[in-house]
Amino acid sequence: TGAEITDGQIQSILKNLGFEICQTDNAGVFKVGVPDFRNDIDIPQDLIEEVLRIWGYHNVLTVMPRLRVNAEPAFSKIFYAKNKLRQIMLAQGVNEIITYAFLSKKALLKAKSFSPSYAVIQNPLSTEQEYMRCSLMPLFLKTINLNLNRKISQVNIFEIGKIYASCKQGFEETEVLAIALCGEIHNDWQEHRNVDFYNLKGIIETVLSRMGVKDFSFKRQPYDFYQPEQSAAIVSNEKNLGFCGKISQQVLSEFDISHPVFFAQIEIEKLLHSVNKEYKFISLSKYPVVTRDIAIIVKENVPSQTAVEIIKRTAGDLLASISLFDVFQGNPITAGFKSLAYSVAYQSKDRTLTDLEIIQLHNSVLKALTEQMDVKFR
Repeated sequence: TGAEITDGQIQSILKNLGFEICQTDNAGVFKVGVPDFRNDIDIPQDLIEEVLRIWGYHNVLTVMPRLRVNAEPAFSKIFYAKNKLRQIMLAQGVNEIITYAFLSKKALLKAKSFSPSYAVIQNPLSTEQEYMRCSLMPLFLKTINLNLNRKISQVNIFEIGKIYASCKQGFEETEVLAIALCGEIHNDWQEHRNVDFYNLKGIIETVLSRMGVKDFSFKRQPYDFYQPEQSAAIVSNEKNLGFCGKISQQVLSEFDISHPVFFAQIEIEKLLHSVNKEYKFISLSKYPVVTRDIAIIVKENVPSQTAVEIIKRTAGDLLASISLFDVFQGNPITAGFKSLAYSVAYQSKDRTLTDLEIIQLHNSVLKALTEQMDVKFR
């Protein structure tokens, strides 16, 4: 305790409490005989407590312990990344959920997610908890079904948690961010509509941009549990960060869900490896932005990203922004085709673009789309 108590004070306190004191050859060391009625005295620390109790705890000085300061951060990068991801998702109106780490083989088969690499629990509590989850998708579908059955028309949920897979060393854990959207989007100023793939894509783009991932894209890739031609891999620096898409109707029917569901899953560790750690200040341009709309008709299986990449390559540094604001199918568009409408903004950082420059630049973009995609313009 750091308290300075003399040998005489210690002996006096213990004798007054009924203890017998025998002096030894070593200075400051006593042999103490414990009275029979003190069954609570078993170890030397009990004697110290008795002395302090009588001497007075208020006489013990409060001293901060000496600790070695560790320069290493107390928490890992993933810890801070998870907190930031949570804030980004909540800011976009998506609700956080926490699901069980266990699920049944039946749920895996229904979700077309069963794999031999799943981690099996040797002594499960029940057949409903015999596997460790290797994806959050089956558990999300259960949650969506539960909410829809309770007349909740909009279910936007996310979870930051671990998935598990068997490996030679036993099993491995992977931290992931999972997102699911289902139901209606409510706006006071326009008609209600169901969520679509672009709502999910927009959330993912916001997450990646806010986390510092600059170069990323969505590349079409099939998955067993997604609708054909409506799924994609999330790619950055030629590495898959995760996947996203529309859950197939066959899987949804297994979970008694009649509304479209869009689901994405991103590995946090891979996301952090793709973060651009160098930040550069870019001043806002003082020169005006010129906006042009481009509406093209392409086959329905052609991804929008193809047109976006062509526009970016052709416009180069003079492209300020590009956004897809409309997707349309139906009369008068021919069956098997769709209309994509983009808003393209041109801007220079060192001068005002002339009308002639804008016309030439925009025409070169239209020419590139025609030659590389064989599109028709509306």
